Amino acid sequence: MKSVYSKSIGVMSVVALFALANADLKDLYSVREGSGNLQFRSRTSNSDLRKMQVVLKQGGRAEIKILTGTNHTFYGTWRNRNNNSCLINIEDLDRDRAFGTGVVEHDGRGTFTRVNLSGTVSGAQFNLDFNAERWDGGNLGGNGGFTSTEVEFVRKARYAIQDKFSLDARFDWARESVGNVVFGDRIVKGEFQLTEGNNRGRYSYSVSISNGTQSVRSASFSRI
Repeated sequence: MKSVYSKSIGVMSVVALFALANADLKDLYSVREGSGNLQFRSRTSNSDLRKMQVVLKQGGRAEIKILTGTNHTFYGTWRNRNNNSCLINIEDLDRDRAFGTGVVEHDGRGTFTRVNLSGTVSGAQFNLDFNAERWDGGNLGGNGGFTSTEVEFVRKARYAIQDKFSLDARFDWARESVGNVVFGDRIVKGEFQLTEGNNRGRYSYSVSISNGTQSVRSASFSRI
């Protein structure tokens, strides 16, 4: 009986893990820096699209907003395509009726990685392509020497701090470091200069991140 019970628990664990890995995305709120371009009404911008916000709500509504370079917001609906991407149906661009489709790719943990949209508005075509994975990390505060894994920890830490400020805030990062694993977590520490938005000044920060799932445990900052 003990052997049968152990095997049953093992099978149940595998099934649970499989279901978790293949769970559909429920919602998403993500702000990321990256690189992209927007072709809109015969104009092309490929130098200032450095930051975007993607909001996918549980009710099926979608809102995709460009935060730098230009000021456009796409509205519509979304649904899951697979474990790491969603299909977007565009209904409005700013206040104008629009028709279009696209895809939002994500990492399965609530962070988008790429946005690709295309369609028409007022008889003119638009094409948007934004890739958060092309972001160079802002030179990682000028430190250099990070491994690819450490780069991801620094990025996660920056996002956690950025979420505590207004969307118009601008950061200059410096003196960043990634600590060793302690009780399953790694601590990312650094400094930043807030150059725009409210509460401008110089700050230090500390973010605790799970070494396994790379989820943020805690994030704090203080003025220097």
